[in-house]
Amino acid sequence: MMRQHGLFSMAWNGPILVVRYLDTWNMEAVLALHQAAQSAWTARTFPQWAMLSDLSHWDGATPETLERWWVFFDDCVAQGLTTVTDIFSSQFHGLLVESVAQRASALVNYRRSDNRTEAFSWLAAQGFAADARQ
Repeated sequence: MMRQHGLFSMAWNGPILVVRYLDTWNMEAVLALHQAAQSAWTARTFPQWAMLSDLSHWDGATPETLERWWVFFDDCVAQGLTTVTDIFSSQFHGLLVESVAQRASALVNYRRSDNRTEAFSWLAAQGFAADARQ
């Protein structure tokens, strides 16, 4: 097994799973993400939830890694994910994941956001309010 390249952080903010992606990802990173998410799902107390993916410090991934990410995403949907917003650092990343956005939109209520404030506002308008104490 290769060493993991790429980092993430993951935490619940109310019914919103906030995931930050960092650096360039390989297969080990997406497998670690999926494993961490499985633990997070068991801790939640709500049947339906949202995800805010902050990719503003993400440098991309191989096509194989992105394809494996879909296994993670499909599992999220199976676990009650209904609404997603993504934040990207540049137009390049937006183009890189345009197909991701189209595919995600077929499965969940999806929107691209410019920053965390906009993302949390949109999620609140969709019925997923962040915990004000966080």
